[in-house]
Amino acid sequence: DTANDQAVTVRDRDSMAQERVAIDELPAYLQSKIYPDA
Repeated sequence: DTANDQAVTVRDRDSMAQERVAIDELPAYLQSKIYPDA
């Protein structure tokens, strides 16, 4: 699917919830999860 829609699946370690994130939005997504108050 990644090759077709240019998105990846991200899984929350604690809740095991998964969501699809566009590859070009991945850096901002990860930063918001790692540093939620920034």
